[in-house]
Amino acid sequence: MNRLEFMKRLEELLSDISRSEREEALQYYNDYLNDAGVENEQEVLESMGTPEQLARTIKEGLGDNGGDSDARRRSPDKER
Repeated sequence: MNRLEFMKRLEELLSDISRSEREEALQYYNDYLNDAGVENEQEVLESMGTPEQLARTIKEGLGDNGGDSDARRRSPDKER
């Protein structure tokens, strides 16, 4: 799965959270991928797991922290 497909699927899976939380999460992970660079993009995508897994992690973070956006800010390798 490439970056565009991954992010599109993640956006779909986050459609049931608030627009602002969804946009913040998507922006965070886009920035994360940008920071990784094109040469590392596929490896970083794989470290994030599936879009379904990442969406579940984001939503769990929202529930655990009362909407605290820092829950999404853990790097994917630390979530495992």
